Amino acid sequence: MALRRDAQARACAGSHRDLIYKPRGIKNDSVLTIKQCTIASHEAEIRKVRRLALEGVGLEATEGRLRPLPDAFYFLCENEKTNKVMGLAESFKYSAISSNFQGMAFGHVSGVDRIAPFSKMGHFRTIWVDPEARVMTDSFLKLVFISARNLKEQGAEFCTLTTGADSHALHRLYSRIGGKLFAKFYHLDSKAESEAALFLFRLDDFFALPIVSRFART
Repeated sequence: MALRRDAQARACAGSHRDLIYKPRGIKNDSVLTIKQCTIASHEAEIRKVRRLALEGVGLEATEGRLRPLPDAFYFLCENEKTNKVMGLAESFKYSAISSNFQGMAFGHVSGVDRIAPFSKMGHFRTIWVDPEARVMTDSFLKLVFISARNLKEQGAEFCTLTTGADSHALHRLYSRIGGKLFAKFYHLDSKAESEAALFLFRLDDFFALPIVSRFART
């Protein structure tokens, strides 16, 4: 497993500089910087954001869900003036954390194993933006773009994302950026939770969106 992590780090390192953006927003002409980070340097921030994201869609913040994944990729959005974390993206290749579809938290959902070969699948585990930055900046879209581009470089063709089945505002947001509602399901590890929704993104279709393709020229 350590060798695989090292290999992924080297693969991403080559494009690290290209994955840094400085959108203006918030107030006082502040600058937001999005860059790759590591668990070692930002574990506390990752755990805090995971808790906020889980609570936001009505999911229990268990230790297993809060714990950062060693084989995931993390991109942090920070306010350069205040060092405040304004957003976080967490993503991974399916093959980095499991050997088959059944090993995924939603592997029991009918049809998931027929989307594409296992090696071509990626997942957005967390895409979170601070409420202060949600309206005045495009940090959410940039975090998705950076994560999707990185996963594409790692060989992914499709990405999934889960949220609450009743999170209608998020459903509309994901639909606007090319996400398709694939299924609704219940997590097997917590029968008390409400229903969840699984969204599917075809990466080439995402990159072709007019609001996304301009980032490729940034």
